[in-house]
Amino acid sequence: MMGGLNRTVAPPVRALESMTLPAVSREVLANGTRFVVLNHGQQPVNRIMIVWPVGLADVESPEALKLLRVMLAEGTSHHSGAEIADTFEFNGAWFKVDSGRHFTSVTLHSLNSTAGKVMPLLGEIISTPSFDTLAMEGMRQKEAAACEIRRRKVAQQASELSGRMFYGENHPLAHVTTPGLIRNVDEADVRAIHRRLMLSVKPTVYLAGAVDEKLLQNVKGIVGQLDFSVTDSPLVRRIVPVRTHENSRCETTIDDSSMQTAIRLVLPSIDRSHSDYEMMRFSVFALGGYFGSRLMSNIREDKGYTYGINASIASLHEGASVAISCETDNRYASAVMEEIEREISRLAENPMGADEFEVVRSSIMSGLTAMLDSPFSIMDYHQMMDMFGLPPDYYAYQLEQLSALTAQKIMECAERYLVSAPRLTAMAGNPS
Repeated sequence: MMGGLNRTVAPPVRALESMTLPAVSREVLANGTRFVVLNHGQQPVNRIMIVWPVGLADVESPEALKLLRVMLAEGTSHHSGAEIADTFEFNGAWFKVDSGRHFTSVTLHSLNSTAGKVMPLLGEIISTPSFDTLAMEGMRQKEAAACEIRRRKVAQQASELSGRMFYGENHPLAHVTTPGLIRNVDEADVRAIHRRLMLSVKPTVYLAGAVDEKLLQNVKGIVGQLDFSVTDSPLVRRIVPVRTHENSRCETTIDDSSMQTAIRLVLPSIDRSHSDYEMMRFSVFALGGYFGSRLMSNIREDKGYTYGINASIASLHEGASVAISCETDNRYASAVMEEIEREISRLAENPMGADEFEVVRSSIMSGLTAMLDSPFSIMDYHQMMDMFGLPPDYYAYQLEQLSALTAQKIMECAERYLVSAPRLTAMAGNPS
């Protein structure tokens, strides 16, 4: 037996030692770009992420922004889309463009050894995309077709209905992209979004990985020479607070052809500024945030009503909510709703047992630990703190809140914030 190791005996379980979120360095470049660096990790790889604080909820045409995302790497003033793709692939680099409610980002993963060959393309993609007419028409049709397929799914229909119910019909976050809206976007719309967002809003650059001096100066040289003040009408964030909900209600989108019903139950909640927010987040996790949660154990494992069901809490700039989502056979839609309410009540009426509480606590701790897994996940956390204006010690605060968590506090949060909250129930399908 190697080294006297007895494989019939389980290793001892130890509590995790104290964890610290690695710090980043910050500076502002001459062109006004905020530059954040994390030199962490042993592998010679890096990721540069350029983030503009404007997203889908801030523009007049979210569809134009979505087309901008897919068009950026389709060619620049000096390179075709094929040349860009070949350069990235040959040098082991990976590129993507993303946008959320209030952010737009360009991300490039690369090897330190070939970063000097791919970084200049990043500057070109941002500053001089060609927006080839033929390529844009192909992307427009592709995106419209994908949207049409996506909107046939009952889960998407329930999500759209839920957004209208929670935010209101005309709220930016309730906007629904349709194939027709995508097809109506023209080249001028995409160019305008690019000019007023990527060329006129100063971004934050996040560089993470094994950052040596050569890589650092290379990135500064590329990003620092870009002009982010092209127009005097830059796009700005558009925050519209969520309206107050006093009463519960249920709405259904009927799809006679569907064999399943998608359910999305939304409960208005407290946001990150509230002193109970982290405890509330832990309580929602216990309800439906992991595989062995209350909802999964009952509705999936015991009853077999659904393949999966989850609960999550989201604290946005506009407001916060708890969402419970699943898909089930049309026959079981009412039964699933009854079981959801039963589990909420059960969580609020009696403290969970010691074994279940330890599983919940350990699972949450594992999630916080996973954030320290790589320089990229660490930088993601710093970016999240920047996006929501959280203090630098927020990670330590979360650990403190977790150490103070008890089964009693989970029960109290469920009773205070879940039991009495209005229910906004969106269903899509053909519930019996």
